[in-house]
Amino acid sequence: MRKRLKVLIYFLCCFLLWVDITPAIAKEKATILRIIDGDTFLVLLNGKREKIRLLGIDTPEKYWSRKLRKQAIKCGVREGRISRLGIRATKYAKGLIHKGDKIYLEIRGRDYYGRILAFVYLKDGTCYNEKIVADGYACVYKYHGRKSRQLSWDEFSKFIKLLNVAKSYKRGLWGEDFKLMECLCD
Repeated sequence: MRKRLKVLIYFLCCFLLWVDITPAIAKEKATILRIIDGDTFLVLLNGKREKIRLLGIDTPEKYWSRKLRKQAIKCGVREGRISRLGIRATKYAKGLIHKGDKIYLEIRGRDYYGRILAFVYLKDGTCYNEKIVADGYACVYKYHGRKSRQLSWDEFSKFIKLLNVAKSYKRGLWGEDFKLMECLCD
């Protein structure tokens, strides 16, 4: 009897691992209030102002921060050089998304700073998170050199593929400062 129970539990566990029991993720409509930088937006969501941190991506820092200082030291460059790339990534974002635009958010939680972590979808259905990487204005976000827990392996792999194509064709910032982008995206 006990052996049968163990076998039953084993097969049940295998079945649950095999079957995708993740619920479909709803998209919430929001209005752009401001583009803060290439990977952070301020939106109106359900009548409330919210900061959105774009999931899976990391653009160069635009403002002075400890992170900018650390990256400058790591890459052996002046902070202004990274900041200029951050300004270009912000201009890229502002070229696609404007104040008042309606977007859709696929929310995956909040970060340490209370910002909403989300995929942003444009009115035409394009995933902005993927587009900015594909166009060469963002790196794939890594947490201590690893995939962030909010991304599935499939999503992470897709971002890596988009990054590699942008890198190989020297799109966006890759065409402007390849060596620095390589360091920032490492």
